[in-house]
Amino acid sequence: MCIDVLTAIKNEFAEKNEAPSGFIGEAVGVYNMGISVPQQGPIIRRREKLGLPPTPEYDLQEVQDMMELAGLKKIVEISQEEENKEEKEDGAD
Repeated sequence: MCIDVLTAIKNEFAEKNEAPSGFIGEAVGVYNMGISVPQQGPIIRRREKLGLPPTPEYDLQEVQDMMELAGLKKIVEISQEEENKEEKEDGAD
């Protein structure tokens, strides 16, 4: 129950574009790549050393569909719109 309340609060702030940038950045990463942290060599080697299986591949469309159902696609769109706006402003300088 408590995690549901915290998730709802976090989502509410995100919809108002007041969520912590780390949360928004992770949401964008997950939406675009299906994971929040890309697997790099050291992580892969550490997993092998620990005897862990390779990280499973996820269906990106499924991830995006779930995020859309959860209302997180709005966060990604707002973030991308702001990024595009900043790029245009930087280019105009």
